Amino acid sequence: MSRIAGDRVALNRSEVADFFEQRARKFTAATPLTAILYQDNQPEIAARRDALERERVLPLLALTGAERVLDVGCGIGRWGTAISERVATYHGIDASPSLIELARAYCRRDNAFFHAAGVDDLTDQWLAAHGPFDRVICSGILIYLDDQQVASLLAALSRRLAPGAIVYVREPMGLKGRLTLASEWSTELQARYSAIYRSPAEVTAALAAAFPPPRHEVGPTTLLFEQADLNNRAETQQHFCIVKRR
Repeated sequence: MSRIAGDRVALNRSEVADFFEQRARKFTAATPLTAILYQDNQPEIAARRDALERERVLPLLALTGAERVLDVGCGIGRWGTAISERVATYHGIDASPSLIELARAYCRRDNAFFHAAGVDDLTDQWLAAHGPFDRVICSGILIYLDDQQVASLLAALSRRLAPGAIVYVREPMGLKGRLTLASEWSTELQARYSAIYRSPAEVTAALAAAFPPPRHEVGPTTLLFEQADLNNRAETQQHFCIVKRR
């Protein structure tokens, strides 16, 4: 069974890792964003989504030039290209060595550093060595993690946030509740695809558990794209949430 509604099912981590190595091999300089934002048959949608996400989110990050940033699941470094010139230091991590290699070529900045590391490698020691972080970006990464990984990642991040830090979380979320795709064949991507689409309530609950009040403020989950053609999935929509450290 490749489509599971409601039930909690763990993903095959090796299949997820193989998928992203395949995506790296599909990278082209002409349409670089499709490697990580998909839309292989409609690359213009990937480009518009990227541009609109930056337009909407950059003001919310309130960058001053002094921030130390961590981008979890950085892919080819698209957020690095967007903000590295506006911050003090940018660290991007991704579990795919091939995507990290592309990121180092795609985002050549003296203050941008890319690490081939998965979320399980984000130990307190690693975070202490590179943080604390003023801004954290988790853009489209939680869907590839099981529930325990999500909880462990968010808890580790909460321990290494600087005062006044902002965390940006963006995920495609299930419109009718939790939906897991377990090695489902994607004709568009020409690959087997696995992901956990959590409901907005589930994501909010996970964030609230990791970033409790009164030290943190967890904002509401908000629809990212209001344009109908950018929400071209029947069962999921892109939402985001902002967490602030007091």
